[in-house]
Amino acid sequence: MLNMILWFTGIILSVFIIQLLINYLKSLFPGQNKTYILQPFYRLMKLVSKKDAENKPLIQWFSAGALWFSLAALWLTVSGWNIVYIFSLLIMAELFTVSGASKTNNPFGLMAVQRRISAFLITCFTFMVAACSIYKVTGTLNLDDISAYANNVLLIIRLPLTLLSLVLIILIEESVCWFDLGISGRSMSFIDTGLYSSYNGWCLAAIQLTQWVKAGIWLKLVSVFLPWSPWLSFAASILIYAILMVSDGFIAKTGWKRAVLNGFIWAGGASVINFICLYLVIA
Repeated sequence: MLNMILWFTGIILSVFIIQLLINYLKSLFPGQNKTYILQPFYRLMKLVSKKDAENKPLIQWFSAGALWFSLAALWLTVSGWNIVYIFSLLIMAELFTVSGASKTNNPFGLMAVQRRISAFLITCFTFMVAACSIYKVTGTLNLDDISAYANNVLLIIRLPLTLLSLVLIILIEESVCWFDLGISGRSMSFIDTGLYSSYNGWCLAAIQLTQWVKAGIWLKLVSVFLPWSPWLSFAASILIYAILMVSDGFIAKTGWKRAVLNGFIWAGGASVINFICLYLVIA
């Protein structure tokens, strides 16, 4: 139990700290306003201190529900549960987030909701195929058992493209690099993102925390494939995440339709190819 609590707390703190660093490094890019490293924390606390409009009780439920499901998914992750159960909770968190976001009257916000749904469909397809590949190799979908298998056999050798597809899922979820669907427009700040225009105050803070928790879950899943101790593997996955997030500033943007196509071809294609290769090799 203590180990699970340490992992639960450690993942949340690690993602929070790396987000502070990423935000600061991105602010150093040309065309961005300079900021100090703790500014995301200050913004989060400022949002928590605000009171939401009393005529938006449904939005409050959506934001609270999204955070609760994401935290529940994180707890199952550190407990070593079945990865399909974990993903089902992530789906619920996403549904709550998008349902609340769809209540906006902002045209760009509604457009962002549609694009976000497209991105999550890619995530669902890619992950389910990846889960099939993982089960084919390990014979289980329990995260603890997968980790134990990875300690004896280099999982990354059997499932290299599956690992790549999970890394690409993170980029799709964050809408960065070659998978930028234009959800946040030109803004670097989460607060100014059109997708979350219906949220404000502590509700927006809850959605921000939800996104960070979800990122931590994906990083933990990726770390299972790495051939080192659990904490070292997780640290390596965070480093990869930080490099990819910062490199977003150096990659030319494309249209959102092309970004969706990139997601299906790269992430979905990688998981499908690895799945087919497993059957060809084993057969």
